[in-house]
Amino acid sequence: MKSILHIILVTLFVSSCSQGSKSTGTNTSFQPWNLQYNDSAIIGIFGDDERQRVKNKRGLEYHAIGKLNLYHDETGDRSYYSTSHCSATLISPRFAITAAHCLVNGQRANVVYQNSSQDYSAALFLPHEVEFKRAQSNFEMYEPVYASKIYVDQRYLIKKIEEHSESAEYDIALIEFATELNSPYIPLIDIKNISSQNRGQGKLAGYPYDHGAESLYESNGDILIDAKQPIVRTYMDIAVGMSGSSLRVKSKGQTFVAGVLSQASAQANNVTALNFEKMEMIKFWMNQ
Repeated sequence: MKSILHIILVTLFVSSCSQGSKSTGTNTSFQPWNLQYNDSAIIGIFGDDERQRVKNKRGLEYHAIGKLNLYHDETGDRSYYSTSHCSATLISPRFAITAAHCLVNGQRANVVYQNSSQDYSAALFLPHEVEFKRAQSNFEMYEPVYASKIYVDQRYLIKKIEEHSESAEYDIALIEFATELNSPYIPLIDIKNISSQNRGQGKLAGYPYDHGAESLYESNGDILIDAKQPIVRTYMDIAVGMSGSSLRVKSKGQTFVAGVLSQASAQANNVTALNFEKMEMIKFWMNQ
């Protein structure tokens, strides 16, 4: 588990490596899982990789966590799709939460920008191109389901398209399904309502590429929460494919979703926090 002490030590190491130097000694900080991804800002692994394969079939909360396959459905029959994917979590029988950047189609975003269009929704994957799937290798077989509607924070799209910047502050989205799923789900919690004894601990679980993209892996460790800030920072290990994973916390004995994994960086991994504003926005989406 990544502790506060570990965070302090790694922060010092980041400072020493930020000039482009690479350690050749025994220190394994920022060790890439693949030489193609040798940038710590891409990987999001600090020190030893402490992610663990989830094999607990009795842990009902894990049944709520799925993989998002994002189809480039140019033919209309889903015969061609990209290999990119993210992670998402059911927060009710009909809705799953993920990161906004997961639902942005890069090619379409470029068209919106080049045409100076104000229709930012045209940059998104279409609902039928978004598949929510639980890994059969971990749990009982769940049929994949497709979105009927998607909701993305407009402020994220404006920054992404107009300013070409990634904003962890607004990196949140909701996926709606046509019917309710017969499956466990994890409710949301405002970060200010997390009980004091649980405020510093959390978990992230998703479907990373480096482990085949079909198996659920989890990190757990310290989180740095400030209820006045829109971002939660953590040194829990993540990798490509885990974007959109929910930050799960315990409060008064129950598991809740308190944020969404947005970005890896050399300073800390960033989670979009579910503060009062985000909670109200999500409630509005769910009541549409």
